[in-house]
Amino acid sequence: MILLLFFFAEVNSVYQLTINEDWCSKILCLTISIMCLEQGRMAIVDLKKIKISKKYLKNPQLDNFLIVTSITIATELLGFYLVSFSQDWSIIIILISLIFFNSFAKVNILTSRKILIEYYGVSQRIFVLAANYFGLGIATLKIFGFFPEVMSVILFSMTSIYIVIKYSSNLLSNSINI
Repeated sequence: MILLLFFFAEVNSVYQLTINEDWCSKILCLTISIMCLEQGRMAIVDLKKIKISKKYLKNPQLDNFLIVTSITIATELLGFYLVSFSQDWSIIIILISLIFFNSFAKVNILTSRKILIEYYGVSQRIFVLAANYFGLGIATLKIFGFFPEVMSVILFSMTSIYIVIKYSSNLLSNSINI
C-alpha cells in the first residue's frame, strides 16, 4: 500500500517535471522526484524493520518510532502530492516532515543478524538536521523570490549530494564486509 502511494506521488512528480515550462520549476520537480524515491524507499524499510522487531521484542520505543514514522510518511505524501499545485510549498512540507522525523525518532533499528534497538537521538542526527534546516531556509528564500533559480539549483545539489554520500558509503561498507 505504501509503495503504491509513493509510486503515484512519483508519477505525479515526473508528470509535473514534463509539463512545467520554466527550468526553475523543472529543477525543483526533479529534486522532489528524487526525494520521493528516497523517502518511499525509507518508508518501506522503516515499516519493515518495525514489523520484524515487534514480532520479537516488546519495547515501547518501537511504538513511539511507529507513530513518528507514520506521521512523517503521511506528511511527506502530502508534500509529494502538493507538487501539482505548488512546488515551493511541496518542498517546504517535505523538509518539515524530515525535520520532524529526525527530531523525534529516538531509535535506530538494526536487523542484520539479530534485532537491535539503539538510542539514536538528536545529537546523533545533528548533521542531517542541520542539512534539513539549511534546505528549509533555502526553500523559504526561494518562496520569497530571492534568486529562485540559484535556490532551486542549491536544493537539487543538496539532494543529489545526500544521495551520492548515502549510497556510496553503503556500497563501500558492503564491499569492505565481503
